[in-house]
Amino acid sequence: MTVLPTGPSVELTVARENRSAGQARHVVGALLPSGTDLYDRGVLLVTEAVANAVEHACGPRVRMTATVDARRSELFCAVFDEDPCVPQRPVAARLGSTDVGSLPESGRGLNLIAELSQAWGCVAGEAGKWVWFHCAAEAGDRARPRRAVAAAAV
Repeated sequence: MTVLPTGPSVELTVARENRSAGQARHVVGALLPSGTDLYDRGVLLVTEAVANAVEHACGPRVRMTATVDARRSELFCAVFDEDPCVPQRPVAARLGSTDVGSLPESGRGLNLIAELSQAWGCVAGEAGKWVWFHCAAEAGDRARPRRAVAAAAV
């Protein structure tokens, strides 16, 4: 059973357009502890979930809600779109294949969500569906020191 995190939350409604995934990533990234595995996985999976809704769903808007529990280092995210069809995880696109070139271009996002989250699912209704996922920090996940980046001379 997944216990929902309690802590800072955000709700975001964006137009169904390509830049929406980046907007969602930026907003959720501001809630997560930077420099951690949870941050890396969280922003990746938020990006994939919103991008999937933008690409495959119908309706003019996509809604996202995310909650971070800093005490337990967890993220719960759900993305709503107006397409009631439940997404299917393509069997041919399962992660773990050694030949990445053989994987279809479509279907990787849902596989990333399934493989990199602790739990995920979909709740569909007449008005649309929520695709959700839950991420928890790996044991010993601590903020990594930021590397200094040398500016290149132009």
